[in-house]
Amino acid sequence: MEYVEKELPVEQIEEPTDPLNLEEIAKFPISLIENFLKENIEKIREGMGGDCKDITSRPITSEDKIISGFENDLRIRIYRPENTIKRPLMVFFHGGGWFGGSLESVEEYCKGVCDQADCLVISVDYHLVPEHPYPEGVEDCYLAIKWAVMNKSALNIDENKIVVSGDSAGGNISAVLSLMANDRKEFKISKQILIYPATNLDIHANESSPGVDKFLQAIINLYLQGKVDSSDPYVSPAFAKNFNNLPDALIAVGEQDGLYKSSLEYAKILDKAGNKVKFILYKNTDHAFIDRIGNSNQADDLVKEAAEFIRN
Repeated sequence: MEYVEKELPVEQIEEPTDPLNLEEIAKFPISLIENFLKENIEKIREGMGGDCKDITSRPITSEDKIISGFENDLRIRIYRPENTIKRPLMVFFHGGGWFGGSLESVEEYCKGVCDQADCLVISVDYHLVPEHPYPEGVEDCYLAIKWAVMNKSALNIDENKIVVSGDSAGGNISAVLSLMANDRKEFKISKQILIYPATNLDIHANESSPGVDKFLQAIINLYLQGKVDSSDPYVSPAFAKNFNNLPDALIAVGEQDGLYKSSLEYAKILDKAGNKVKFILYKNTDHAFIDRIGNSNQADDLVKEAAEFIRN
């Protein structure tokens, strides 16, 4: 495994007021936290997002399409440079705890990678919980890749250079799809870029406080809704039985991220199974740093790293 630590200047930003006070959350049963999330889901989603700027050096076009999802129609957004040549494809899945996030929240990241890697990017607006519990979101994302492969000529993509990527919950989905594609054998994923991925939904594998633990458990309960155990490999890829012949992996995480420990463990698991792995630790950096593309040295550096990983 190639292990890299990067210590880049960290911008001072004003911390937003957190409507979810974890000290208060820790006082309540998990069932009440679940009800709070369900009753306030739209307001919580509205408060999510970051502060990004366009970092592209040339025109990048975008186009929304509606395709068939697992149970409902699915929106995707396609990014491409203007000239038409056959390119690698990166399929991106946004973060947001499976209940939030949007295509807009990761637009500048997707455009940046599209520009610097000279690849086509498809961002997937998969269905969210609690309205659409597991496995709808994951299966949506699988079908988005399958749609791209079926339309490879029209998209002008190289089906031998398909990359999956995502941040946090989207990193979880990317790791799951890498396993799923190996099992189903309908298409081949060549590389996976996991950005602070949630690879182990056993909350005790993460470095957190009692309040965070309860909040995470409530989210996991909403995500799974009793349909499957959290140790299922298509939920927690760290529990897979077979890690052989998985896509080359780039895994990036911040030093202060609660998912740092489990992300590093997953990198070691992949490496031990003989897969090619590059792990980047961004020093003095917390979760969700790609939400500040154009305003964060760490986020901008990751775009360059991801682009190089795709090109090579």
